[in-house]
Amino acid sequence: MSDNELPPAQLIAEFVLAHKNRGSFLSYHDYCLIQKWLDYCPEVDFLLLLLSDKLPSLFERNPRSALQPIDKTIMRRLARHTDQPS
Repeated sequence: MSDNELPPAQLIAEFVLAHKNRGSFLSYHDYCLIQKWLDYCPEVDFLLLLLSDKLPSLFERNPRSALQPIDKTIMRRLARHTDQPS
């Protein structure tokens, strides 16, 4: 299966795991956040761009970190992108 065939949530999860560079799965809560972001803005490429900016610093501080610390930032940027109030 190529990356083009992965469902959006799985593609994002694989991207997060690649940046985390640790473990082979995310917590249930992390998967829920990924789905929330995709429900709000289904543009996978834009979400990948946002995450590529935030994940390195998040995991540099703590490789075991959950995605919760960046949720508000990601949601604000998604809201600006989609012109929806946050």
